[in-house]
Formats: sequence, C-alpha cells, structure tokens
Amino acid sequence: MSYLLALLAGGSLLQATALALAWWSSVETPLVHERVVALAAAAGLLLHLVGGGLWLGLVRRAHLSLALAALPPVLLLVVIGLGGRDLLGRRPGAAVALLGPLVLIALAGWRRAAEARAPRRTPGELAVSGAFLVMLAASLTVTLLPWVAWYDARTVSSQVGSSLQWEATGDNARIVALAREYRLPSDPSISLAEASRAYHAIATRTARGLEFPWLRPPVSRRDWLPKPNPINETFAGLARRATTGLAPAEREYLQRLAADPAFRDVALVARAPALDAPAALFVLPVPDTVPPSQITLGFTNHFMWPVQALTLRAALELDRRQVGAAETTLREVISLALAVYDNAISDSEITLAVSAMRAQGLDNLALLYELSGRAEDGRRLRAPLPPAPAAGDPKDLIRGLTAMSDLVNPRPHLQSASALSTTRTRLRQVVGGSEWPRGHRTAKLNELVETQCANVGEMVFGPEPGLLETVRAYAASVVSRPGEQEVYRVAWEGNHRLARFHRAKEDRDTLTTLVDVWLRSIAGNDRVVGCAQGAIATFAFTLAF
Repeated sequence: MSYLLALLAGGSLLQATALALAWWSSVETPLVHERVVALAAAAGLLLHLVGGGLWLGLVRRAHLSLALAALPPVLLLVVIGLGGRDLLGRRPGAAVALLGPLVLIALAGWRRAAEARAPRRTPGELAVSGAFLVMLAASLTVTLLPWVAWYDARTVSSQVGSSLQWEATGDNARIVALAREYRLPSDPSISLAEASRAYHAIATRTARGLEFPWLRPPVSRRDWLPKPNPINETFAGLARRATTGLAPAEREYLQRLAADPAFRDVALVARAPALDAPAALFVLPVPDTVPPSQITLGFTNHFMWPVQALTLRAALELDRRQVGAAETTLREVISLALAVYDNAISDSEITLAVSAMRAQGLDNLALLYELSGRAEDGRRLRAPLPPAPAAGDPKDLIRGLTAMSDLVNPRPHLQSASALSTTRTRLRQVVGGSEWPRGHRTAKLNELVETQCANVGEMVFGPEPGLLETVRAYAASVVSRPGEQEVYRVAWEGNHRLARFHRAKEDRDTLTTLVDVWLRSIAGNDRVVGCAQGAIATFAFTLAF
C-alpha cells in the first residue's frame, strides 16, 4: 500500500514540479533546464501509469478505498485548473478541479452502496474506470503542456529570428529612408475614405481565390497588363531603347496599358495623407473564428502588378520624351510601396514593399536620371543604397525573402530554445517602441502574442505583466482607426482564435477534435487549445516538407 501511494504521490509531485518550473522561469532558459522539466514530466507520467495499474488492481480486490486512491488525480486537477491562482473558481478549469472531488466521492459512495447490496462490483468497476480516466487525462495534460511549449519555443525562434536578423542588417531602413525623400507630396484634399476605397480597388483587382465572407468583394476583375503582352523587358531595357524609339507594336501596347482608368486610384493612394487599409479590405468586425494567419495572407502580391504597370507607363512617357511625367510615375511607384509598407500587417508585406521601393522605384529612377542627362542626380540617389544583388541571385527580392524561407518551412530543430529570450526581447522592443514604423510594429505584434505558446505559465494563466505593458504601449500609439482596432483585436486574441478556427472546420480530423475536447475540459481555456493545435499543425507541416 505504501509503495502504491508513493508511486502516485511521486508522479503527482514530479508533474506538478515540471509545470511549476516551466511556469515560474519560462522557456527563456538554457536547454538543460528544459530537459529537466521534460524529464520530470515524463517520469511523472510513467509513475502514474505504473501506479495506476497497481491502483486499478488493488481497488478491484477491495484493498484500497476509491476515495483515497482518487486523491492524486484530484490534486492534479487542482494544479491544472487552479494553479495556485483564482481560488474562487473564476476560470473554467477551476470549476472542473472543484467538481472533481465531488464526482469521485459520489462514485465511491455508489460503489459502497453496490457492494452492500450484492457481491458483484459492476458499478464499482465503472467508478474505478471513470476515476482512472480522469487521472490519466490530468496526467497527460500536465505532461503535454511543457512539450507544447518546448516545440513552440523552437518554432517561434526559427520563424521570427530569421526576419529580425534580416532587419538588423540595416539595409531595410536605409532603403526606406531614401524612398521617403522621393515620395510625392501628400494631397490634404484626399479624404481617408477616398484613399481607403482606392486602396481596396488596387489590392483586390487581381485577387482571385480569396473569397471569404469577411473580405470586401473586388470592384473590378481586370488584369493590369492586357493580353497578349508583347513586352518582354523591364523598364531598364525599354528605357535604354526609348532614346531611339520603341517598336510600333510595343508603343501601341503601352498606350493601351496607360489608358487604364485604375491609375487614378494609384495616384490617390500615392498622394493620400492617411488611409485605413484593414477597414478597406475587411468587413468589420472579423468573425472570431478567423485567426491572424488568415488576415495576414492579404493582398501583398497583387500590389506588384500595378507597380509593374507603372514602370511600363514610365517607359512610354520616356519614349514620348516626357521625362518629367516619367519621373513622377516612378515616384508614384515609390509612394505606393511606402503606403503598403506603412500600413503593413505582415512580414511579407514589408519585404515586398521594400523590394518594390528598391528594384522598381529607386533603381529605375536613378537610371532615368542618368539617361536624361542628370548623371549627378543618379549618382546621388545610388550612393546611399546597399549594393544591388547580382542578376539571378536569390537576393533579387532583397534578402528578406531568403530570410523568410523559415516562415514557409520552419525547422525548429535548428534553433536553441534559449534563443527565444533574445527573440522575444527584440519583438517587445519593436512592438512597444514608438521609433519603429507602424507597419513593422503591427507585423511583429502577431509574432509577439504567439510567443505565449512557448511559456507554460502564460499558456495556462495568461500573459505576463511585461507583455501586457508592451501591447498597451502599442495600442496607445498605433491603434486609432477602426481597421487598426480590428487588427489589434485579432492579433491579441490570436491563440484563442486558432482554437475556434480548428473547432469550426467542417472537415476537422479526429485528432483535432480529441485535443480540443480534452484540453478545453482539463485546462479550461482556448489559449491552451490554440497553442496545442498550432504546434500539431506546424509539426505535421514540417514532416510533410
């Protein structure tokens, strides 16, 4: 008997210790500490399984009181549901923990009454099985949470660390700072509503396959580059030939392209003093089953088409000897890219916007100056720029796209979990720092909220005070318009929304359903469920690729 109680008590103690260690010190610790936590959790589970088998046998032979044997799982439920906090049962998990002892006592009484009536123990066996399942579910939960945090710590470090490392090179900031010098003057007569409408028209014009009820439908479904397209060169090639004259077929095509009335929308966005991009794109409020990953997929790639069309129009204007008009058009490219950059909600928007500023805007503008007899202006423009990537180099979209490969195919095993401390500190500096551009801060907010999944304490009990302080600083300085408020709300609810997203899927698999019911019943909040579902999805994606 004492051996059995020692097994059960030891399992409870080890698992509670693992949970407490991971909660108290977070995963921002050396890898050796995490191994101690993981081993303690695994050892606790093993002791519970061994002890549970002995417990089941002893209870069936009436050698052990069910109420006494049920004490360890009840304690586990208390540890998970209450966690030393909210003793009044303000959390759903607390209600489960407080209800557990009553249920088990009732089962014990049922068994005793059945034994008094007859020697058979069928009701008692049901009671034993029910109590054993409660103990097993609680044990698995305590064991699972540190492992979810362990995996998410590496995923977050791999994803976020690569993009932060790219930003640290300074190339991004140098390109953006130079682009702002060539931005077109803003027109105060352009209203916020007018600019937002134009932004929506541009973003959704070629957006096919993105039909969601919470997205505003497109105004037009017309390609920016009419077909058939005889142009096989970029602005640089066309501009050099434009000094002697383009071919008639090329000129006719460019004239047809330049007559597109949608360029009026581009001019509005390029000169608008402000716009509310999320409100322009989304039907507010966004349903609570939509996770941040869906709204950040966005329309970034579709801005590359009007950028390319603008550069072709500039080549036509140069062919007509309208050098001033061509310069204005290329500055529209820069201004449009800055509008996307300043209103970004994802890393991909930032990366592609900076790429357009450099490759389609600043480099082409410098070439225009050189071809039109303003060589000194061209040299002055090129001087602050980082060296241009070689043709065919993977860096052609600026190093950010290469750095973002980990976002497409994360490799968590390449990252030490201790790197999360540096990553999270950097994220907090960006999100809470007023010196950073709005788009950067918004893009990193989603990633900062995601780091809660790498900390058992925050996963179960909510964000730490430091994280709350950072997010409040972001909200105070960035969130002012309806669309910004919605993006902030979606980001802050990210892990909860991920759980609801998987729960609402009509084709969800058995594992998703099991994890949802299990963790929501034991842990009592959707944040834990969302973190676990995210870890499972990322792990499955990594195995697939």
